[in-house]
Amino acid sequence: MPEKKRNIVKIMSLVFLVIAAVGIGVTGASISHRMELTNQIRTPTVSVEVREEVGSVEDGLKTKKVKFENTGNADVFLRVSYGETWTYQEGEQRMILPNEPEGKEAAVKNWNTDGSWQEGGDGWFYYTRVLKPKESTPYILTAVDFRRTAELSDQRYRTAGYELYFRTETVQASDQLEAALDAVGAVFETSFQVKDQRLTTELWKSSKDSLLLDWRGGN
Repeated sequence: MPEKKRNIVKIMSLVFLVIAAVGIGVTGASISHRMELTNQIRTPTVSVEVREEVGSVEDGLKTKKVKFENTGNADVFLRVSYGETWTYQEGEQRMILPNEPEGKEAAVKNWNTDGSWQEGGDGWFYYTRVLKPKESTPYILTAVDFRRTAELSDQRYRTAGYELYFRTETVQASDQLEAALDAVGAVFETSFQVKDQRLTTELWKSSKDSLLLDWRGGN
């Protein structure tokens, strides 16, 4: 078995914050030969859980499909950010390694490119629809590719542990357009329009669950 398959994958459970009707939380997901996951974001009216499907490492490619399900009783806006670390241990010394040691990624993420997620330019991926109760997003991630580690001159990446984790923020999506815009402005510090249409109060009230959102990016 190639050394690059030795990347250890584990799941990090992180602390969740609950603020009013806005769910702000963190979900952990990391890459290894086995993976477990129990992550949640909850408020009295908003509950979003992460769902994932993982496979074994095949020729340096780890299948990891990550999506989010609205398990609450309120429509929500959703955005997701991620972080990653490489940890190399030699004896009792632990070192954190960057993911771009030689100008290219050591772990390459295979993101969804079907338009379901919009990169905001602010470190967040915005879900481009209102997420209704009991519905799930399409996968945001489908796999992590470790094959480039074989090309790196730094041999530590072949035995280092890799961790990938997601942070999610949700805002309740009101049926009232002004309230919805105020909510994402206050929490996401951003705004949205809709694709190929003029956003009006009437359009939002009658069709918000089917509209394709165009996010402007926030902070």
